[in-house]
Amino acid sequence: MRLSISLILLLLFVSCAKESKSVNNMEEPTSDEILDSKKEDTFYSLKESYSSLITEKLQDYLDTQSLTKKHPEFKTTNKTGDLFEGSTVTKIKSIEFIGQPEKISDSILKLITKTSFANMQTDTIISYITNSSIVIDGIRFKTSKVTFSTYNTIDN
Repeated sequence: MRLSISLILLLLFVSCAKESKSVNNMEEPTSDEILDSKKEDTFYSLKESYSSLITEKLQDYLDTQSLTKKHPEFKTTNKTGDLFEGSTVTKIKSIEFIGQPEKISDSILKLITKTSFANMQTDTIISYITNSSIVIDGIRFKTSKVTFSTYNTIDN
């Protein structure tokens, strides 16, 4: 009985020792690899946040345009104008970034996206995201404003 218990304990210690050696042999990532990983994660999280912001604001714009067409007494003023003049665009299907974001100034970012709509129409939309900070009761809030244009409406 003692022999079987000591044999089991011996096998347990030997197997644990082999496991710890294999764990110690794992390669540690270098600081450059860690930084590259963090930059990549940051880029993808920024890309996702910009994508959701653009989708939300563009869908709000489309909903407002649809409401204005159905009820002419409901008038809005916007600097964007009518992006989809004469079109039946109502719902966004997907947004795909074209190239990298371009920083125009400290607070303005330009993003070019390929936007697909539910009616199978595709358009290239240029989004200008303006970021600013507002302090209310000692608490800083970050605000973002998005304006849109297309290649046809850009002043060259």
